[in-house]
Amino acid sequence: MRKANAKEIYVASLVLLIGVIYLAAQADALFAIGSTRIKGDLIQLSKNEMLSHLRSILTIVLCFSGGILLLKNKTSGWIISQSILLLLTTIALGIYISNISGLNLAGIILMTGILILLLAIIFLNLPQIRKRFMISKKSNLSVVILFVVLVGFYFLLQ
Repeated sequence: MRKANAKEIYVASLVLLIGVIYLAAQADALFAIGSTRIKGDLIQLSKNEMLSHLRSILTIVLCFSGGILLLKNKTSGWIISQSILLLLTTIALGIYISNISGLNLAGIILMTGILILLLAIIFLNLPQIRKRFMISKKSNLSVVILFVVLVGFYFLLQ
């Protein structure tokens, strides 16, 4: 088995780090006061809260599986990682465009994050990495389909 090079390790580490951050945020949100109501034996959770938790859990599972499979040189890891990175870049760009006006600290931090994500996307699309992972038109179609499903799940189910 071929060892991962520095660019692949960068991308896999970034995707795994994103998964860890989402996991920490999910653990915090799950136990936050006000996110759930408990009445006797009944636990109440709003539809929006439930969808939010499901989105976070899906992101965590995809980040961990994508990062690990990428380190194991699996095409499925490339597909999952590419889709997650595209989704998070889209979300970050949307936040930047809709909320940041002028050059301020929040804008600089968000742009830095976007550049880090874009660098990972560029690394995954380098010819030598695409060749190593045997990326075909079918793989690209899988990325597009997974990305569209994730975008639908993130933006349409709210």
